[in-house]
Amino acid sequence: MSRSKKELVQPTSQAVISLCEEFLDMFMGLTSQDLEDKANSLQDTVETFDILRESLRFMIFYKIANQFMQSICVDDFSVQDLLKPTSNRLKRILSGVINFAKLREQQLLLFEPDIQKRESLIENYSLLNTQRQTLEQEVLLSQEKREQNQIIIKQNEERNDQLYQNLLEIKRICSQTKSEYDQIKQEALELKVKHLEVESLISNTLHETEQLQSSIVHSPEKLQIRILDMSDRVQLDRTQQFELDKKSKYLQSKLNQLSLTETDLNACVKVLEECLVEVDKLEHASNLLSSNQELCEQVEINKRKLEFRKEQLLKQLSNAQEKLQHEQQSRNQKLEAAKQRMDQIKEEYQELLQIRSQKAQEADHKQTIIEMTEKQMADMKRELDSQTSLVTIEFEKLKAHVELYIAELLHSIRCSQ
Repeated sequence: MSRSKKELVQPTSQAVISLCEEFLDMFMGLTSQDLEDKANSLQDTVETFDILRESLRFMIFYKIANQFMQSICVDDFSVQDLLKPTSNRLKRILSGVINFAKLREQQLLLFEPDIQKRESLIENYSLLNTQRQTLEQEVLLSQEKREQNQIIIKQNEERNDQLYQNLLEIKRICSQTKSEYDQIKQEALELKVKHLEVESLISNTLHETEQLQSSIVHSPEKLQIRILDMSDRVQLDRTQQFELDKKSKYLQSKLNQLSLTETDLNACVKVLEECLVEVDKLEHASNLLSSNQELCEQVEINKRKLEFRKEQLLKQLSNAQEKLQHEQQSRNQKLEAAKQRMDQIKEEYQELLQIRSQKAQEADHKQTIIEMTEKQMADMKRELDSQTSLVTIEFEKLKAHVELYIAELLHSIRCSQ
């Protein structure tokens, strides 16, 4: 912000308005665009807005500038200071702005540690809030995975129960088949023994036949008897041979059934292998469930840590409020000291008035002293009023910032809960 000496000695209306706009932008954060927006917001309420636009903008600007000048203890600011500025009035305004800027800079140094601490607390809170959101997302994902795993586990349990029932049925069939197989095997051995006996009997019969041929009896009666006997024996052998063939076919059918049973047993073995695979999957799902439970426990621990950190932040906030109260007490003490100083100055002024009345012969000399004293007192009063208003403004701003910070922090804590 640079101005020439000519602009200060012979100020123009445009230069003063531009200077005040820069002051509003610097100290209040109000730009020219903001003034335009405020003026444009009256477009719907004013009929001849296009004609009165510049006038409305100037009125809004003057109102805000007057509020700013009142806040920096320039109480006699008027429209003439903008439309018809003078050098003395401009110097008066610049003096007030400079004193306000100096006081503001001095006061900001006192609150710089609190501001830095507040920024640090906000940064820590945002970091903790980000961590909390991340943990909440992880918890939600783990809960979804846990629900999916529970569904899979339930399906696997149902399938395992079904497979277990199938295995029991297969085991019962296998035991029954094994007993039948043992029984058929025993019968096959018995039939084999009988078959060997029949073969030996046939060989013996053939041998006897050969012997009979060598000893043929020529007597018809004996021959007939022996023929009948041999016919009976042959018939018996044929019957036994038929029974043996029948038993052999039966055994062959049983062997076929046993081969089918063996095929079923192989299929059962494959089913058992699949069951083992499903059991492994179930164990893996159980391990995954336990890991998810551990993750949930870790999330709970992190949540408790966040609660503890929140309590620490609340304690730090209470400490900051205590410091603010201490600063307020200090400001009140300074105001009290300034009031005492003002009373003392008033007493001195009364004494000077008494001395002036007593020493009328030295009126000219004393009049000069009184005028100088009155001027000093007025300057000190204006400076005291300026400092008092500045301290009050800064205190109200700081109080508003602290209340806003407390409201935001409580809102964030409620949202996190």
